Amino acid sequence: MEAAERQRQLDLEAAERKYKTDAAERQRLLELEAEEKKQQLMLEAEEKKRAHELEMKRLELATQTGPASADVRHQAPAFRIDTAVKLITKFNEHDVESFLLSFEKIAQLNKSPEDKYAAILQAHLTGKALKVFTELSVEDCQD
Repeated sequence: MEAAERQRQLDLEAAERKYKTDAAERQRLLELEAEEKKQQLMLEAEEKKRAHELEMKRLELATQTGPASADVRHQAPAFRIDTAVKLITKFNEHDVESFLLSFEKIAQLNKSPEDKYAAILQAHLTGKALKVFTELSVEDCQD
């Protein structure tokens, strides 16, 4: 009987050790889960903070560039052919190449739209140059 009692005592001690080991393991797992959850919450908070900072920067940039670009739109006058015509030098039938180079440079410096070049140019042409211009088709003038 003493052997059976001893065996029972050993089994009881083994079960108790197993219980304590399992409890310690469960506690360790709970602590790991808690730490993981804490890190996840910290990452989410950091992401929210960065998203907020990014949105603030976007708003700041929009505030800085928004009114400025609106002011530019209001300040930029509409293109007027009659004003552009006055900027071009007098046509010289004997030096057409210089006239055309000068015309192009003045038009570019004054940001004249290229699709308006023909309208500006025709106002200065005389003689043979005007005759050639009038014989061109509308498509030729737009190229």
